[in-house]
Amino acid sequence: SRLSLWVILTVAIILVVTAAVANLFVRDGILREEQLRATSALENAEEHINKVFIAVETAVKNHTNEIKKNVNAPHEEMYRITREMLETNPMIVGSAIAFEPNYYPEEGRYFSPYSYRTENGEILSKQLGTATYDYPTMEWFQTPKQLKKGHWSEPYCDTGGGEITMTTYSYPLMDDEGKVYAIVTADVSLDWLSQMMDSLKYYDQSYCFILSRDGTYLAHPIKKTVLSETIFDAAKKLKSDDLAQIGHEMVEGKNDMKRFRSPHLGQSFIFYKPVTRTGWSMAIVCSA
Repeated sequence: SRLSLWVILTVAIILVVTAAVANLFVRDGILREEQLRATSALENAEEHINKVFIAVETAVKNHTNEIKKNVNAPHEEMYRITREMLETNPMIVGSAIAFEPNYYPEEGRYFSPYSYRTENGEILSKQLGTATYDYPTMEWFQTPKQLKKGHWSEPYCDTGGGEITMTTYSYPLMDDEGKVYAIVTADVSLDWLSQMMDSLKYYDQSYCFILSRDGTYLAHPIKKTVLSETIFDAAKKLKSDDLAQIGHEMVEGKNDMKRFRSPHLGQSFIFYKPVTRTGWSMAIVCSA
């Protein structure tokens, strides 16, 4: 009887250990599969973002020679060029040629022909600069002027131009002496960004988001947080040191996977990757 009991206990222990090991291997295999799927989805998303941004940059640069040739032509030509930018590039929702203040004395301090796409797809034009929209002081104008190279702005809600949430690519035009005399811009709406991130969800218990260079949400399933909250604000509200640490690593451009407690899904895995062209970072969160 005693021998039988020991045999039964030994077999039971072996079965429990075997089951535990098997479960561990199964969970490890599932995690590896999740990691592969998340990594693949994020890489595809970054590739798509880069293609859009490269196309916009190329469109702007392709029009610079035409602008330079028409600097001394009737000023209506500048409006034509900005309209043409939108007609040939569906991803661009607005384009401006913002000249240095008083570049054309007859136009006054501001001369920035701007064309934009309306909700029904119509292309309209207007003069962008006004006393209440002092474009020479704005980041999309100042940064490329100082850097003397193309620059993507931090996303913003443009209340004086396209009236939408956007990011702007700005490219400086320089004379023969290297002095910047105008900034050419192309506005890209962020609506497609949210739609693209929503499409990355490969099962119900997951969600995706994108952070700007300072940690502001650019895409998130809770729409009211977009451009109004940072991941650090969320971490503070939730008293989550783990989320704050993840936010710092994402802003620093790290590529990693971590386990943490999500406010929406509970125990979860988060996979994050930088968008190197813009300095943004994107993540997929999956229920553990």
